[in-house]
Amino acid sequence: MPGETTAPDKPITGISTAEPAEIVNPIRSPVSQPIDNPTRLQEIQSLLTGKSMEEIARTVLAAEKWTQREKRHRAVDELTGLYTPATFNSTLRREFAEVERGMRSGIGLTLLDIDDFGRFNKRHGKKDGDEVLSSTGAAIKQNVRDIDVPFREGGEELAVIMPYSGSGHQATGEMDDQTASREPGERLRKAIENNSTPKGHRITVSVGQTDYTKGETMEEFYNRADRARRMAKKLGKNRTVRAGIEEDQLIAHDVTNNKRYSVQVFLVENEKGEKEEEFKFTPLELKAA
Repeated sequence: MPGETTAPDKPITGISTAEPAEIVNPIRSPVSQPIDNPTRLQEIQSLLTGKSMEEIARTVLAAEKWTQREKRHRAVDELTGLYTPATFNSTLRREFAEVERGMRSGIGLTLLDIDDFGRFNKRHGKKDGDEVLSSTGAAIKQNVRDIDVPFREGGEELAVIMPYSGSGHQATGEMDDQTASREPGERLRKAIENNSTPKGHRITVSVGQTDYTKGETMEEFYNRADRARRMAKKLGKNRTVRAGIEEDQLIAHDVTNNKRYSVQVFLVENEKGEKEEEFKFTPLELKAA
């Protein structure tokens, strides 16, 4: 995963989370809107008027090479309609830098992973899998605010960069359905769960989210959101987990099921001999609202 940091063999520690602040300076789109193909075709046709065959051949060849370049550097993923991994990295870096310089009050990050997507593809085929990705991308775009920026990180992993939603302080309290619906990750999870493809397929997602903590690096910020996403998988999938630091301890709040855990992170060796993180969850009592 991008920005992944190596965890120590002892429980993870950190600093207290900052209280979410008022939203300022809405997030800008990472790229300008691309010119559509019909418009580009009209431009080329006007350039060809009155040209010789040799000049036309050169113009067409140049246009084809440029089209191939655009495909390699495309900012929007054609399948999901979301921004691409390259624009995710640059946008997160830019927005994080603005938070550090005090130009932005805060930033939140929500990461999503389609549950059992590999198994779905094997059972139903790649075409149906592509429909799932397209349908999921559409559901995300319909359920984020104008100032949020959604991305396809790669494969079945998706992301949304957003300013503070105003719900961060709610994460540790006992929540009713109305309060939970304000959680951006939980709102997306429900929308995707209730969505279906043209063939009627329904899928679920595991969601991790976190908010910026003053003084941390961009890699630490991303890694905590990624851990939250992986913890959602470990806790049973189809749920939203918000991760934060309280009193130097990593806390996971299962927003979907309204449960809280103290989390210890350990490195273990997998079957391939690679190091990977494992989690130990200790249930905590919910704090009074």
